Amino acid sequence: MRVQVARDVIGRIRSGFLTPAVGAYVDDNYSAEDCQACALGAMFCVLVADAEAREVSTLETAHEQLKIIRPLLLDHFSSEQLGLVECAFEGCSGYYEGELTEEMPDDLSMALDYFSDYPDEAERLVAIMQSIIDNEGTFVP
Repeated sequence: MRVQVARDVIGRIRSGFLTPAVGAYVDDNYSAEDCQACALGAMFCVLVADAEAREVSTLETAHEQLKIIRPLLLDHFSSEQLGLVECAFEGCSGYYEGELTEEMPDDLSMALDYFSDYPDEAERLVAIMQSIIDNEGTFVP
């Protein structure tokens, strides 16, 4: 299922339906023809019907959206995986769920490299999803 989610996200980006956007789980202008979303929001949108995605897009805060999005994604991805995906897409370590020490963990460092290696949001999200496909359902930065 995780590989299929990644393929669907890439397909929606390439078809023009999905516009990756840093800073919003699912943008409040969601429609059946256009969706602006971050990495987790994009993964959520491919798993649910348009009506549910539209309903989430109307919630006032990101926290309210995340309360709906995260449990559904946790049915398919580990919390650590979701954190790494979000770190790679958003370019910050605040989503990392591994143990932080004085030295930055390798997986976090490599995830954060996606932000600088792929400055274009669409290219970055495609690269993250391609890693999930290439690694049989696991994001390996």
